[in-house]
Amino acid sequence: MSSVTNCSAVSLNLGGYSSAGAGGGIVVMRSDAFGHDSTDDLDSDNYDAIVNWNGTDAMTGADAYSSAPAINPASWSTSSYNTIPLGSTAENVINNNDYIVMCVVDYTYDYLKADPVDSGFGGGALANNVGLHFIEQAGNKKPYLDITVPVSGFGHNVNGVLAANIGKVNSVATASIGKINLVD
Repeated sequence: MSSVTNCSAVSLNLGGYSSAGAGGGIVVMRSDAFGHDSTDDLDSDNYDAIVNWNGTDAMTGADAYSSAPAINPASWSTSSYNTIPLGSTAENVINNNDYIVMCVVDYTYDYLKADPVDSGFGGGALANNVGLHFIEQAGNKKPYLDITVPVSGFGHNVNGVLAANIGKVNSVATASIGKINLVD
């Protein structure tokens, strides 16, 4: 849960553990799983709980938080985080709700709904994938959101001194000051 109301940018950071083949990449989609607000448990009915997707066709008309594709497996890192910028839809959800629910789907086979071509174990569609960590386990990198919130607080010059050069007023950090003597 969050109390953020003025997010100006957000990105999803995923720790990679495998990358194979050329694949089609991934897309971060808006989900309404967990009862739409993270209060219910995840269950099998949530598999297709993607906002504005009918559950059978391509996901191109559904609500995506990232570009499509967001990351190509050729640039997928297995040794560090993969950063995926999320757009204004994610910012609006964060600013207007106390939660954000999302899922990661394969670009080619899920988002575009292309039929996989399998040339046997370890080849074809089976080789076109990226793996990611979803929990902290033995030093693995669990996903996290990087949310940018503009610094607020006092922003006026005082006696000719620029606000940016004022760190504190009467031992109170300027970021914690909204007004001085009732003046914004």
